[in-house]
Amino acid sequence: MLGATSLLHDPLTSDSAQLLRLDVEALFRSTPEGRLIESNETPPAAAPRVFVGRTATSVEWRVRRDVPDGVAAEIGRLAADLPHLPNGIGDAAVYAAIEAVAAGVAPIAERSHGPAFVFAQAPLAPHPDVIEIREDSALLAGQFAVLRRELEYVAPLFAVVRDGAVVSACFCARRTDAAAEAGVSTHPDHRGRGHAAAVVNAWRVAIERSGRTPIYSTSYDNASSRAVARRLGLRQYAETFSLA
Repeated sequence: MLGATSLLHDPLTSDSAQLLRLDVEALFRSTPEGRLIESNETPPAAAPRVFVGRTATSVEWRVRRDVPDGVAAEIGRLAADLPHLPNGIGDAAVYAAIEAVAAGVAPIAERSHGPAFVFAQAPLAPHPDVIEIREDSALLAGQFAVLRRELEYVAPLFAVVRDGAVVSACFCARRTDAAAEAGVSTHPDHRGRGHAAAVVNAWRVAIERSGRTPIYSTSYDNASSRAVARRLGLRQYAETFSLA
């Protein structure tokens, strides 16, 4: 089951609603009816049982294909009645009724709640330490080694290198022909130095040149990731909430 409620009268409203739909399509593979199948990545992971996204004037929701039809219908009814997103951090309590319905089928194993951002300002000047990695490279070691096997699926990949190894990277966590979600990783010893913002900035430029819309999402409790968003002047256009 899929659904949406929206008011599409002014350009900003229309942009936010459309951005959220593009983001959902980038995040998940779905059935023709809109039921979630799995994450849109290689290799795929299980999709959440419930996904809800809210903008200032719209709500989108999805349920996984194995959720019973009656439960899916009730979740859809509750999602359609959710308030639109206010300015600032949304209150997770608004999802309590949806969570209760989902928990009635099986215990909640994981919940996620966070902002989604759009690149509303002009990009920063290119950072001289950022390089693009286009092929398997020994530079991708340690926590970045997994990217060596996935370059085809996560490209473009931009990185900062120190002492012969990548210490910060931004790549496509999920992507379609229309949009791409940023994936960012920085070695713990190299955080707080502006590397993450530099690689995200380079990735954003490349994604826009490819004709895709770049999107940056995180969780409300990830202070480091939200700091990167502030540094780049990103604008929150939505929040997402999901239950596994």
